[in-house]
Amino acid sequence: MTEDRNKQKPSTQETENPKRLSPEEFLTTSPLFVTVKTEEFKVPDRIAFHCSGECKATTDWFLVYSETPLGSGASRGTPPDETIKSVAYHCFRCRKMTLTVVYREIGKEERPVATVPSSFSRGFKVPTIPVLTDVMKVGQFPAPRIVIPQKLEKNLGEDAVELYRKAMICRNSGFGLAAVGYMRRIVEDKTNELIEVAAAFAEAHHVKSETVAKMRKAIDADKYTPYETKLKIAGSVFPKNLRVGDVNPLDLLFRYVSKGLHGLSELECIAIADEIRTVFTYVFENLQAEISDRRRFVDTVNKLSKSK
Repeated sequence: MTEDRNKQKPSTQETENPKRLSPEEFLTTSPLFVTVKTEEFKVPDRIAFHCSGECKATTDWFLVYSETPLGSGASRGTPPDETIKSVAYHCFRCRKMTLTVVYREIGKEERPVATVPSSFSRGFKVPTIPVLTDVMKVGQFPAPRIVIPQKLEKNLGEDAVELYRKAMICRNSGFGLAAVGYMRRIVEDKTNELIEVAAAFAEAHHVKSETVAKMRKAIDADKYTPYETKLKIAGSVFPKNLRVGDVNPLDLLFRYVSKGLHGLSELECIAIADEIRTVFTYVFENLQAEISDRRRFVDTVNKLSKSK
């Protein structure tokens, strides 16, 4: 058991060098109460964000006021907490919706003021300045939206959608471990459907029938097979010409759902939940739509050829 856990632990580089978000990504997508690393956090003058008002689309939002320490307007003589600040943006299109984000400055890194040639560096101490890199979102209004695309919601079904929604609530609240747990449950419940959609997609693109049969063999109902094993089998024969770039969606899902969560941070778990969500959207929304379009095209061509 100890050996298996050691194998599942993330590498030192993976835990010590998490992905650094841009300031815009932090403001618009970061969950609450999770320390996020940025290259250098400076409040941007403009961001792209979904307007839930009359726009109902992603629009440009402009800075209403610069970062302001909370309590800076207090009159009782208590100094404001300079590490907790708020910032607000206004939708440029409708001019009605406002996004307010409250964040905390967590940590800074010392960066050299300028690059000094190596020939001058001996005995010369390069001056540095503190640069804000670690921040935490502690509040947002309106609250982060739980958006499930209509096609995805229809294809997942009522039970899976409820789990999906709970996963996103946990994700937005900074509970990455819980979010991954819900996503893994959906994968477990939907494994057979995932493989069938992928097999139908391969069939629609005239992949060899032997390959399609191997994919469908993973969901053989005559014997019990763990869902991780099913994904591994189907992913191993997923046609290379149908991959998204070099990404095999079924293999990617297998690696994520079978990866141990021991030692992973909340932020790392959130990243995994986001990746699983991306694969679900691709398979249950994009692939199914393409299969339907391709079959309609083939049927139309066949009808036209018979009518000649």
